[in-house]
Amino acid sequence: MHIIILLLINLIFSIERIGYIAEVSGYVEVISSRYDKYQEVQAIDGRFLYEQDKIRSYDNGYCVIVFNDQTSLVILSGESELIFPRIEIGLKKIKFNYGNIFVENKDKDVPIFLFTKSSQIKLKKAAFFLNSTLDRNDEIIAFDNSVDIFNKISKISLNLKSSNKAISSSSGTINIVENKSNSVPNDILNSKDIAKSFLTEPLFKLNRKSGDLVPDFYQDFSIDVYKLKNKKKFTTELSVLLSYLNNNFYNQFLVSPKYSSKNFNFDVGINFYSAIESDSPPINQYDDAIKLLAKINKLNYTNSSNSIVFKSGRLKNINIGHGLLIKNYRNAIGYPFKNKFGLTFNYLSDNFFNFQFFTSNIEGGFFAAHSSIFISKYLPLKLGLGFVVDSNTLYDINSKFIVDNRPIKSFEIDASYDLINQKGYKINLISELAAMIFPDDYFYKRYNSSSDLNGALKSKSGSWGAAIGAEGTFSQFINFKTLIHYNDPLFLPSYFNSTYETEKYRFLPIKPTYSNNIAQIDAMYSNLEQLHLSNDERVLVVPKDLYLSYQNTEYVYPSAGLSFDFRYSFYEQITTYLSFSSFFELSNPNSSSNLSCLDFQINITDKVLKNIKELEIYFSKNYTNKIMDLFEYNENTIIGLNVSTKIKYNLLVDLTLERVNYDFNFDTITDNVDLVEFGLKYEF
Repeated sequence: MHIIILLLINLIFSIERIGYIAEVSGYVEVISSRYDKYQEVQAIDGRFLYEQDKIRSYDNGYCVIVFNDQTSLVILSGESELIFPRIEIGLKKIKFNYGNIFVENKDKDVPIFLFTKSSQIKLKKAAFFLNSTLDRNDEIIAFDNSVDIFNKISKISLNLKSSNKAISSSSGTINIVENKSNSVPNDILNSKDIAKSFLTEPLFKLNRKSGDLVPDFYQDFSIDVYKLKNKKKFTTELSVLLSYLNNNFYNQFLVSPKYSSKNFNFDVGINFYSAIESDSPPINQYDDAIKLLAKINKLNYTNSSNSIVFKSGRLKNINIGHGLLIKNYRNAIGYPFKNKFGLTFNYLSDNFFNFQFFTSNIEGGFFAAHSSIFISKYLPLKLGLGFVVDSNTLYDINSKFIVDNRPIKSFEIDASYDLINQKGYKINLISELAAMIFPDDYFYKRYNSSSDLNGALKSKSGSWGAAIGAEGTFSQFINFKTLIHYNDPLFLPSYFNSTYETEKYRFLPIKPTYSNNIAQIDAMYSNLEQLHLSNDERVLVVPKDLYLSYQNTEYVYPSAGLSFDFRYSFYEQITTYLSFSSFFELSNPNSSSNLSCLDFQINITDKVLKNIKELEIYFSKNYTNKIMDLFEYNENTIIGLNVSTKIKYNLLVDLTLERVNYDFNFDTITDNVDLVEFGLKYEF
């Protein structure tokens, strides 16, 4: 029922074309909502404009926009911004935020309504110029015919005659004032008559008779814009694959129904594995609802204004704030052995309020929420607040071991200040403060005192970290972020990272003592020593927050570090991401190793590389002093490749490689769990 409702919503609220850019000079940009995320592209002659598009002109900008029926136009000049609302039958609407605008309508029956924060202006078979200031005062000059002005504050109306000038104010007044010749910018004054050549008289109002030879302006006018082919919304993929899963071979048969539109898309993979060798363990077991839900790759909904975004299924690149708690998290690791179905909900109010909710898995996963508010244009500061709770990091092993719940709680506050916001680039100052509460008191020892514990044994119930730096964008395609970190002892930045699902607990050998027979430290592990019934071996379950303590490599002194993120995205067709961070201990009299993290991703979609429909490469390695060891047996490493190659007639060759590391059979030895799939796919 929910799917049917969403489909109906999508059909009702499909995006329509408004018009096109007829002429442009200087820097003018179009902010489009027709994609998963808002896209800022430079305005060029001939570019089509659609409902909900925002056109922003900068100080040297000039732009002529012609409506589809070629009976009306808009001219922007200087620092100005407008939005085209949804089309309504029998009228045209413009929402004008600020700046200089000239509007002309040659149609005497279909009106244009222009809305500012203080006024509403209506015109038929007329033209007007408007200067709207940030303090909500509107200066209007009528041309050719009269226009109707309505002040939304006082509900006062005025019919402004041609060549007259009025001011509609934020206080509610409308006053006729002297119309000085210098009120209209020169570029509009000099070009408004020339721009009229783009317009035509409505053909159905010229009383033509059948057989009259008249030029068809609609057919003759052409603009240099590439038109995409109509894309099918519903497709199905059939795949036959040879799968190599953790040292066992299977034949895999896969059916993938997919639906994609502006508002709604889903992708489901219904697969069946047939073991090639008789001793291969069975995989087709659906004794749990989560195993069925995990077959949903994505089930997403976005409303037409992009203010509400809902995503579910296999999630990746999840971030909260500036990444001090959650950074590049992904829940889709090691399928079909690990099954997850996550949810994320975003409410985005442009330049005001944002809210995000996320859960890694609807069954036993951790959850997070974050909200931020933008103060004002005069104080361009965004403040955010968020929290992350994993109510039991050991939930996944409850069926195999008797372990106590081990909750991890954390929260953060973040800030972003617009330092520079110019055409083509922007730079923000950013900062974040985060804290984490441990499940129990965390005991640790300063290693410069191995025998005398007087003053050397420490304990903490939680820890914190702070970061400050800058982020920016350049030419709409490049994003960067760099942070300087300071951390309290034991704090790990980006604790919920890309490899969290494989390293949130480890199975390791039991030790006689975990820190020179110090009772308090040994007691932290006492409830984690378990008997694995299937092989009658005792193992130690080590959660992520204790792993560095188990290795005797935790940072018992304050630490500092540097992180750098770089992303290049060309209209989401080519996306490259690189993230690197490194941390070191301060004031430790004994030497300690630097710990580093590295994330690398490349995504290339269709029609970029010849015969390649999709290419994805990813590599993650977190908190290690062996950052370039690609084949280390450690839970903190993921490496993968997905490539789909076109052959002919919708037939493709698919190759998927993924290596994750974890103790698959609970023998305290970390395994390379390889997932390899190769075969044919047919789309129809």
